[in-house]
Amino acid sequence: MSRSSGKDSVPPRTHPPLIALGALCALIYAFLVAVPQVQGVPPHMALYGGSLLLAVLSLALIGVGAIWRSTPLDECVLAASFLVLWVLGARAAQFGDVGKLYVGPAADVSFLLACLCLGKLLSRIVRERAMTLPVCVVAGLADVFTVFFGPTGQALEKVPELVKKLSLAVPQAGSAAGPEGVRGLAHVASMGLGDFIFLALFMALAVRYAFPAGRTFVAVVAAACAGIVLALAVNIPMPLLPYMATGFILANARQFRLSPQERRDLLIALGVLVAVLAVAAVALRL
Repeated sequence: MSRSSGKDSVPPRTHPPLIALGALCALIYAFLVAVPQVQGVPPHMALYGGSLLLAVLSLALIGVGAIWRSTPLDECVLAASFLVLWVLGARAAQFGDVGKLYVGPAADVSFLLACLCLGKLLSRIVRERAMTLPVCVVAGLADVFTVFFGPTGQALEKVPELVKKLSLAVPQAGSAAGPEGVRGLAHVASMGLGDFIFLALFMALAVRYAFPAGRTFVAVVAAACAGIVLALAVNIPMPLLPYMATGFILANARQFRLSPQERRDLLIALGVLVAVLAVAAVALRL
């Protein structure tokens, strides 16, 4: 694998079009407001089509924002601001039908933007291009562990409301247009904050270290959509991060030129990690 330090990385050449970023925020907000009020949508179309459309819009927002050339101070200030807006919006959404239907979606958009900024901040820990591959692999394995054996899986069983608050939920079509009105608003699927944070991290690294950003984004989103379809088909919670990490690795397979020593070290590290996660999984189950 070719090595380069953060100083040798290639910075983004242009700012992303702010109109596109604003348009994506508006589309996501409109989707979250409109879908619960639309009746007559076939159930399977609402489930699969709605989930995939919201996922693509949300991931596109993260992808566009990730190539924005920002400083750590920018990201800290914006992350804190969007987190505050998210919390305030989520609180306001609890009061009345108007808040639930119109303020809640605005809080969800703030949640996405906060995840974007947090992911870009997290990407700054990766100081060398050579660390990108191990980061992808470890992130995917760790997500499998947390969902099936670790804190995320336990939270889904014991405190699902907490997981819901830390996710972007897909509203059920027409659920707010029935006899109960907005009180009947329901959701059919969700994506967790880790998925958005790590997509921002992956895309920020792709831009910083001159990976093909367009191809990387398409591969990651396609892999995520495949994971969403599978999760909906089997109707069990599944981690999306392994799919996204796999998409990133496949899109950039030729970029990772590992020497025999690096390949051996990576395999050893992965073996140790898998063993540690397996022991932790057994301990948690016991």
